[in-house]
Amino acid sequence: MIHVDKFKVNFTEEQLKRGEELLPQARLLMGAPDRLTAEVHDGEQLCTVSLTVKDRRLVPECDCPADGVCPHLWTALKLAEASGDLQFALKHNVSILF
Repeated sequence: MIHVDKFKVNFTEEQLKRGEELLPQARLLMGAPDRLTAEVHDGEQLCTVSLTVKDRRLVPECDCPADGVCPHLWTALKLAEASGDLQFALKHNVSILF
């Protein structure tokens, strides 16, 4: 199994916990070895999250109002782990920092 733990350094403990809690309300829209798109329901808000490998970095994007890293990104990473997507980022020499 591919593990996303190497990216934990980008998140606070609170964000990691909330991201795990949101997993049942998330669904994968598109996955590939170098990118992933997901939807995460957070209360009444529907967030679209994308993670893309570009220039040996994982580039996260979320359309929620949070400034910077948010729990929805961790939720998307956990979906990638479960589905086997983002293999390039998780197996290869991609920076752990966003």
